[in-house]
Amino acid sequence: MRNNQPNHLSRIRRIDPRNLVDGGDLGLRRESGDGVDLHSLLTENSVHVRLVRVMTNAMRPSGLHHGGIAVVDRGKPTRAGQIVHVRFNGDEIIRRLTKRDGQWFLVADDPRISEILITEEDIVEKLGIVTAGIILIDSFVFR
Repeated sequence: MRNNQPNHLSRIRRIDPRNLVDGGDLGLRRESGDGVDLHSLLTENSVHVRLVRVMTNAMRPSGLHHGGIAVVDRGKPTRAGQIVHVRFNGDEIIRRLTKRDGQWFLVADDPRISEILITEEDIVEKLGIVTAGIILIDSFVFR
C-alpha cells in the first residue's frame, strides 16, 4: 500500500490526547501506565537539545513569545530560512537566518526590528536551531 502523504507530514509524531489519563502527582500517563515525556515528544535527539527562555517578542509570529521557551537543537545543521539561536558579538539572540546577494542576515519576524548583517568582523557562534516554541500560560501577556 502506497503512502500518499507528503514527506513533511510523515515526519510528524502524533499523540492522541484522548488516550492520556491524569496520573495525579505523576502527571499525564498513557493508559498503559507509561509516563508522557514532553522532551521526547518535542525532540528527536535529546542529547543535543536544550530549553531557552525567550526574552523578546521579535519572533512572535513564528510562535516564540516573550516569557515562553524555545526548544533548541544544537546538533542540527544550519540552513538559510531556519530560526537560529546564536551568540552574536557576545549577545545571545534568536532570529531567522537569511541569505541575500551572497550575504548572511539575522532577521526578526517583527519588521520594526532592524535586520543584522553578519560581517567578517562579527563573532557569531551557533548555539542551535529552534525546533519548537512553548508558551507558558502564566507568563503570557499580549505585548
